[in-house]
Amino acid sequence: MTLKQRNELLESMTDTVAELVLRQNYLQPQAIELSHIRAAANLSDHQRFIQMLESEGRLDRAIEYLPSDEEITKRQKADTGLTNPELAVVLAYGKMWVYDNLLSSDLPDDPYFINELRKYFPDELASRFLMR
Repeated sequence: MTLKQRNELLESMTDTVAELVLRQNYLQPQAIELSHIRAAANLSDHQRFIQMLESEGRLDRAIEYLPSDEEITKRQKADTGLTNPELAVVLAYGKMWVYDNLLSSDLPDDPYFINELRKYFPDELASRFLMR
């Protein structure tokens, strides 16, 4: 594929890519709100995930304004959980963690997941470069 062909292909997918991005922008607040509904019940799970990210050097709670373990203990006693902004931060770090772990595994090469992979890309691109 020449540079000109590449650029034409990318330009032809602009609207489709915009739709995919907007769809994700629509779904992410829903994911955060659904997480918030169960935030108090899931606070221990959130705490363990935050601790794991910290232990791997991926997250600094202070920089991200996430609660300390002491604050989480207070919230558990008060039956409250992470706030929506805190959940958004945890979701973002979670997505990066999943991405890194998926790429370092053999799952992207597993034929079983090809249909899921196809959904991630515009049809024009998937049909040209991904196996059916």
